[in-house]
Parts: sequence; structure tokens; C-alpha cells
Amino acid sequence: MPSAAGEIKRFAPPSGHHAAAGHVILVHGLLMSGHIMRPIAKFLAKQGFTSILYDYPTRRATVDEHGARFAAFIETEISRLPRSSGKLHFVTHSMGGLLLRSALSRLSPAACADIGRIVMIAPPNKGSDVAEYVLRNLSFAGRIVKCLPDLSSVPHSFANVFPEPDRRFEIGIIGGKYDLDVRESSTHLTHERDHLMLPHAHTTLLFSRRTAEQTRHFIVYGEFEHVETQKGEK
Repeated sequence: MPSAAGEIKRFAPPSGHHAAAGHVILVHGLLMSGHIMRPIAKFLAKQGFTSILYDYPTRRATVDEHGARFAAFIETEISRLPRSSGKLHFVTHSMGGLLLRSALSRLSPAACADIGRIVMIAPPNKGSDVAEYVLRNLSFAGRIVKCLPDLSSVPHSFANVFPEPDRRFEIGIIGGKYDLDVRESSTHLTHERDHLMLPHAHTTLLFSRRTAEQTRHFIVYGEFEHVETQKGEK
């Protein structure tokens, strides 16, 4: 199915995989495309999940406008899933987490009942100081990137005023210890189920096998595997 930005890519489990683990939608962040989520998508596919890369043109709309389109996509996906497939899970990166927050608020009760576990990677749930800095120093930036004001760490931004998901949604959050775009305190949600910091920067989190493994662990068990980070961790 095409999205506003192009074809939706899907990664199925390997032929002959012993069991279907479920479906996962992966959502990229600002100035990226679905391609950036491929490493995690392919890892999850090898673990038995059908991975769906949602792609959207990040600069062309506000977060809430993107969220409305994403909600419609989710409703369509849920309507097509066989009853035996279980719940629909999500993995987001950066602004993708805000898109999902917006979308969840729009879903029908029936669709909400089919939402599984959610892993947000480096989400600016309280905004980004980098977005605030850019807007403060380049006044025209918000006209070029329509969603940029939504990502700011100022108190009145979308990230800070839009209602957080309620406790019925099982959300795990992975932050980066070396993330210069979103500080740890900005990643948290009131009703998060678990939170984990990994030794990576904002984007390199997506290329870490540990991120992929922890993502799978939360989707399967509803919590991260809290073990001491080892030297040379990939």
C-alpha cells in the first residue's frame, strides 16, 4: 500500500519459520525515510514478526496532521489482519513517537483493543532542545519544516501540551546516553512501562543490535532486559 511518501515496505518472516510472532509497524523520524528503520525491521522479521515500514514526508505537515493520516493507516491495517495474528505492535524513532501519540488518540475503541506493545526509541516526548535552538536562531525554519515547532522543548509545543497515552498502552522507551538531540529527561512518559538507556547517539541507536534485541524483548515480554552494558557493545 502506498503512503504519502511512497510504497510501504514489508518484511515477512523467513519461509518455514516455526511460528508467526505477530505484526509490527515501524515509524521513522524527522528528515528520514522508512529506510532508516530497515535494520530493526529485518531483525524482527528474522524473529518471526511481519515488519511494516511506514513512510511519510516529514517536512510537509504538522505532527498532528501526520498523526491523523497515520491513524487512518493503522485502522486499515487492523481491519486486514487475520484474527489469529494477535495484536499490532509499534516501534518508533524520534518524531515517530509523537506521530503515534497523535494517532492513538484518534483510533476507534475497536482498533485500540488490537494495539499491542510499543517501543519508542529516542522520542522527544518533552520536546528537543535542538529544535528549540534552531527555531530561536532561524525564524524561517518553521516555515520550511512545518513540524519543527511541534518538536521544540518550549512549554507550549505540541510535544509538551498534547495529552500523553494513558496507562492501557504498554510503552517501553529506549534513550541514547550520547543523544545530543533529545536528552534523557525529555524521553519519558508518565505511564511508561519501562525505560532503558543504551550507549549510543540519536540515530546510531537504530543500527545497534542491542537496540533491536531490547525492542524484541519488550514486545514479547513487556519489559526490557536490564543487564549491565558490556564493553564493545554493538
